[in-house]
Amino acid sequence: MFLQKIVLLSLLASFILAIQPGTSVICNSTGDCTACGSSNASTWVAGDPQKCKIADCSLMSAPFTNMFDTICQSCLGSSAFAKPDQSGCQLSSPTVGNIVQCQSANSSCTNCGNVPSKAFSWQPSANDAINCVILSCLAAPYSSGVTDNFCKSCGPTTKQYANSANTACVSSSASCSRNSNWSDTDCKICNGTDQNAKQFASRDKTQCITQADGIILTFISLILIVLILL
Repeated sequence: MFLQKIVLLSLLASFILAIQPGTSVICNSTGDCTACGSSNASTWVAGDPQKCKIADCSLMSAPFTNMFDTICQSCLGSSAFAKPDQSGCQLSSPTVGNIVQCQSANSSCTNCGNVPSKAFSWQPSANDAINCVILSCLAAPYSSGVTDNFCKSCGPTTKQYANSANTACVSSSASCSRNSNWSDTDCKICNGTDQNAKQFASRDKTQCITQADGIILTFISLILIVLILL
């Protein structure tokens, strides 16, 4: 019996030592561990306050897909970053964003606007007083808090503007927050094509409206015309 206990304790100790919990990292601004991105063969669990960590890094195995800095830094340290194609981690450098002219001299990029979460940050471009970049565009997944400047730094070249809900970068011809020169096409791109979405440009092109709004405005216009003619 004593020997069996020794064997069981030895096996338990080996199991515990084999587990390699990751380091706590920032995934978002709320500490929501369901939004940290890929966990490969492991899982994300709560770490330090408002941070998350990989439960067991020893479970990581190829193939690696949809990787972000979050998982790389949790298991490999703060100098690890997701590869540009998100197929693994690299210890060289982050996927730095494109240059955006959004600061005045010595402003430290404070004029560049918000970022999707605390995982992202602006930094001055090298030897430049007016341009900034997002330090790592693959810092973490995001589904809110997107701005035009963020899209210009991290979005594809065909998607330089934030949609009206600030959830993604889209291929609008101009900012989705503008108040002039709207077209039906841009309204659909910025607001979506759901039945109740504001997917039509108003007559004066100053805003996007729903189909119902358009019918109401047309009806009101007809009434005004009739009143003028009376």
